[in-house]
Amino acid sequence: MAARGRKPLDEEIRLLERIERFLFSGMRPVEIRDALASAQNVAPVYLSLRQVQAHVRRIKAGWVKSIDPAQREAEWAEIVAQLKDTSYTAASASARYREDPVGVGYLKISLKATELRAKYLSLDQPAQSPRSASAPPADAHPFESLPHYEQPAYLRHLADIIEETP
Repeated sequence: MAARGRKPLDEEIRLLERIERFLFSGMRPVEIRDALASAQNVAPVYLSLRQVQAHVRRIKAGWVKSIDPAQREAEWAEIVAQLKDTSYTAASASARYREDPVGVGYLKISLKATELRAKYLSLDQPAQSPRSASAPPADAHPFESLPHYEQPAYLRHLADIIEETP
């Protein structure tokens, strides 16, 4: 029977290093779990998929923390530029092959690249104007102007009025 509780620190570090090696080789969490529990290992490690995913998140968070902010910004800008280039290239290829079913595939790639670029530039979220952040629109119901914590009390008050009405 397996010992319960937290593993010793050196054993946990070795486990994280193994998981990190599997990540570098391009394995997904399900594949990592299966590789750790494989009978080919001298000491198989049995982890649930959630545990492996938690370790993967922890490792990736460590990678993000270890990157210099300027380097991270440069890599982000490079990704956005590559998406822009991919979008334009795929759109032109789609136009070139518009009579061919391959053109549809290029169009899908172009749309996906444009969607990802918008997401990375935070253009996929609604714009907040200074007015919309402070006050509700003029045609809004008074209920919408109440803070969220006061809305249930207002609804109870309305329900009481309706019950009292003959």
